[in-house]
Amino acid sequence: IAYDRVTGARLWRTDKKPADAGNAAGLRISMAPDGSLVATGQALRGFLDWYTVAFEATGTVRWEAVRDGGLNTDEIPAAVLVLPDGTSVVTGKGGPNLPGGFIPGVTAGYSPSGALLWEAFSRLATVWAAALPNGDVVATGGYDAYLAAFSPSRQEEAAYADTYCFSNTHFDSYSYSNSYTYGNRYTHSDSHGYGNAEPVLSQTYADAEICTDTKGPSNAGAET
Repeated sequence: IAYDRVTGARLWRTDKKPADAGNAAGLRISMAPDGSLVATGQALRGFLDWYTVAFEATGTVRWEAVRDGGLNTDEIPAAVLVLPDGTSVVTGKGGPNLPGGFIPGVTAGYSPSGALLWEAFSRLATVWAAALPNGDVVATGGYDAYLAAFSPSRQEEAAYADTYCFSNTHFDSYSYSNSYTYGNRYTHSDSHGYGNAEPVLSQTYADAEICTDTKGPSNAGAET
């Protein structure tokens, strides 16, 4: 629904849902550089799936896209933004599942015409995304503090190279980057005793020198 910014009078209303959906609900909206709008939300198709719609400034539908990761549970987008080149980026939890049944985060880019350009996957469900000055996209979420950086121009790398950022509110805040084979899972336990009961995969982080303690000197060094 669009409203006049001065009087609040309704200018137009457009109702939309996939043809095979019982209903749909919009959750997030973003304005594109050309003045059009992109809304994302959920559509009930047995389970909830991603549903993204682009509208002209007049309310006419430009394109629509459904994403169903084949996950037998609800998949719900959490954020949408439009890049300067017109690419619409949606992020949130979605399938396919990780080993053990964990639900990952998905970040997807759509062209100005609605074609799926790329998808990138995160080990933890994402809740927000932002664009970097160089055109890359960063998504955040997780259970502590999590960041995943993706490069739309390097799609394969984007799907397999993540930046993790774990924060302990009382002690250290540090980050490290690594490349890995999709399907591996990493666990993290902080000083409060939270964490996954499964053992941490043994890895040596080549970028460990970037680890820093925000309240003290550098904690640089390889970690396993």
